[in-house]
Amino acid sequence: MESLEEKYLKLLAEFEKVKDNNAPAQLEQCINAYKHLNTVRQDMVKSIEDLYSSWFPPKIRSFFVTIKAWCKTGFKKAKYKDRRQAICEACDYYRDNQTCKLCGCYMKAKANIAAAKCPISKWGPEEE
Repeated sequence: MESLEEKYLKLLAEFEKVKDNNAPAQLEQCINAYKHLNTVRQDMVKSIEDLYSSWFPPKIRSFFVTIKAWCKTGFKKAKYKDRRQAICEACDYYRDNQTCKLCGCYMKAKANIAAAKCPISKWGPEEE
């Protein structure tokens, strides 16, 4: 089964194909599907935000999942930590105290871990 992110990327690829072929009917259909998928994604993010803000254990789980992945890579540091940090700072879920509202992590440290990933997939683990 495809994840929401995979469906989103597939739809974007279809949108680009149709846009290049100048097919107005298909383009309108893709735009509507894109808008629907974007709404679904926003609802999913809101659900994640509600869960994480109201319940402490998911934040603890997020911390241990990140640390476990970091240990498995031999404590490898991220090559693109500045890029990741910039993405976080521009995000609506980034707090002034440099933590994420969704996962609760201190993002300056998390962005420096190569195996870490954003809870809403704005950036992911670095490939070797």
